[in-house]
Amino acid sequence: MAELALNSFKPAKIRNAVRRRSFKARLIRGVDLDDRIHVEWLGTAYGGWPIPLHFVEPDWTVYCLGAGMDVSFETELIHRAGCEVHTFDPGDESAAYVHGLGEPKLHFDQVAIWREDGTLRMYQSPVCWPASLSAANLDLGNSAIEVPCRSIDSLMREKGHDHIDLLRYHVEGSEYEIFDPKDLRRWDVQILGIRFFHTAPAGRALELIKAIKREGYMPVAREVTGFTFVHKGLPERARKARRKRTVRPPVHRHARQRSRASSETLARGGRST
Repeated sequence: MAELALNSFKPAKIRNAVRRRSFKARLIRGVDLDDRIHVEWLGTAYGGWPIPLHFVEPDWTVYCLGAGMDVSFETELIHRAGCEVHTFDPGDESAAYVHGLGEPKLHFDQVAIWREDGTLRMYQSPVCWPASLSAANLDLGNSAIEVPCRSIDSLMREKGHDHIDLLRYHVEGSEYEIFDPKDLRRWDVQILGIRFFHTAPAGRALELIKAIKREGYMPVAREVTGFTFVHKGLPERARKARRKRTVRPPVHRHARQRSRASSETLARGGRST
């Protein structure tokens, strides 16, 4: 019986691998990148992500969906940009791993991200470590568990955030269920990172990418089937912010007069009061 189940699983696994390769090839061919914006790789080869780090400010609000067992992108972003990062994952192993890092600027919520608050059935991957959970059953697992889930809007209200500057999606194939490009402008997202999986046809992913571009975002980097988008207004916004920081505030006329009078008094050997 066990041998029969294994043999019946193999064709499904092979078909899944073929779909994965075909999906990747179509996304590579179907998306042209804007290479005018410099990006840097943050994190390990497995858990890292390419972003234009020079745009990120210390006061940015960052949400990373799907911590897994590698938050090297989040921790390097914290150390290099100085911002605080909120990351989310429903797995027990992921929670223990992130809390064990002891990074005070890395805030972890043990929840899955979904369309609404409640509970969600998620499948454990048969080919990855137990921390990998997928509501879309990305790796064709047979074991499932119930986990708490939250919507992004609900989490933002709880945390007191009215916008998200940098948003990264890594939700193991559920992006087609929960991601709406129109939310990007509503949340005032400046940088978006999103990985698309083969749980839907490549055409569906390409349509979502077109919708992201219609909302005013440019694809500037690709990592396998993941893309980084930058809002087209961000470069000018960043330039204005830098100019504002470097311009010296004007000195009041009376302050200049007092300073000049003090200098003259000291030159005569007197005391400045």
